[in-house]
Amino acid sequence: MLIDKEQFQEWLLNPVTKEVKAVMQERRLKVAVDLAGGACLGNESEHGIAVGRVREINDYLEMNYEDLKGE
Repeated sequence: MLIDKEQFQEWLLNPVTKEVKAVMQERRLKVAVDLAGGACLGNESEHGIAVGRVREINDYLEMNYEDLKGE
């Protein structure tokens, strides 16, 4: 699917997009708080998964049009 910059901007302003982003921010905060509290200490696999979740959520929340196009 070809998405132009205007469509991407409309998507960012869509109320559903805003709600999904708010939920993702809450999930990121929960994982970060769990990590800060030592939830994965001693378990490198779980720690890596949690860090990966935070990074993926950040990538989604901070995505811009150029990221979408792979530029």
